[in-house]
Amino acid sequence: MLLCALVGLLLLFSCLDVWYFLRGVVVVVQAWFQPPVWDVLAEQSVAGRVLPHDLDYMGHMNNARYLRECDFARLDEHTHIGLLLYYFTLKTYLSVLYVL
Repeated sequence: MLLCALVGLLLLFSCLDVWYFLRGVVVVVQAWFQPPVWDVLAEQSVAGRVLPHDLDYMGHMNNARYLRECDFARLDEHTHIGLLLYYFTLKTYLSVLYVL
């Protein structure tokens, strides 16, 4: 049974980017328990890490990783200002919600 579970996890991690989905859930849960943001134009930040394989030859973050971080920041902001709950009440599905 344990072997089947490990093989299933190995298939998931090899076929899908499971860490991306897990981080999306973590970002939403962390933002959910923080106080709401009333000033939408105020500076907000989301912490993240960039590994060496996400850097180009000049030491800059590559475009794919940058856009992924933008997705997490968008999820965080939509949760903070209450748009995520509003999307669910309207049963609206945007491209940002495919993480959930």
